[in-house]
Parts: sequence; C-alpha cells; structure tokens
Amino acid sequence: MVVTSVAGDGLIYAYDIDGNFSLLKPVESGVETVGSFKIPGGTKYHCSHPVISNGKLIVRHDNSLFVYTISTTDIKIAGK
Repeated sequence: MVVTSVAGDGLIYAYDIDGNFSLLKPVESGVETVGSFKIPGGTKYHCSHPVISNGKLIVRHDNSLFVYTISTTDIKIAGK
C-alpha cells in the first residue's frame, strides 16, 4: 500500500492510493484512528501529497482539487 501523509493540529492525515484518508492521533502505544473519509471520483490508484494551509486540507485527486476546512477557528458563525 502506498500512503502519503501530512500532519497538523496533533493529527496525521494519511492518504492512500485508492483516495482514502485516515485521520490518525498519536498515542503512547502508536496511533489511534479517529476518523476517515474517501475523496470522490478520480481514477483508481492515484495519489498526491496533501497540503495543510490556513486551516484547510488541500488534496489533488486525478484532475480534481478538493479543499476541506479542518480548523474550527476559521469558521464564522452568523450572529456571533
């Protein structure tokens, strides 16, 4: 299995060649999976290096670019 990863806010974001992300939290005994999601579309067996910038996870998958908000400090709530 081929995996690229990036770390931020105490988590490791591991991205495999099938477009699956695993959110890993380092713990004393190794790592704990705290979440996962799949990047939609794209061709089989494609992988690139994800980037974290300004509270956003940026991922290229095949010919698409996806941006996910991963930091709640950037989210503005109406009326607050």
